[in-house]
Amino acid sequence: MQERLVKMLAEVCSMQLYCLRLGRLIEEGRLTDTIAAVAKMNNTRARRGRSSPRRATFSAATASC
Repeated sequence: MQERLVKMLAEVCSMQLYCLRLGRLIEEGRLTDTIAAVAKMNNTRARRGRSSPRRATFSAATASC
């Protein structure tokens, strides 16, 4: 359970860093379509492929019954 939560936190931090970098590139006028597409792909893949903490808790609770 803890391992899942740690992985989820790491993914959220990664997404935040991507967004921060994109914001800085936009301010500098250096954002390309390729960079934006890669960041979007990474963020949507991470969100889609992982379960929520609530789901993980529910799974752990039902497994112990």
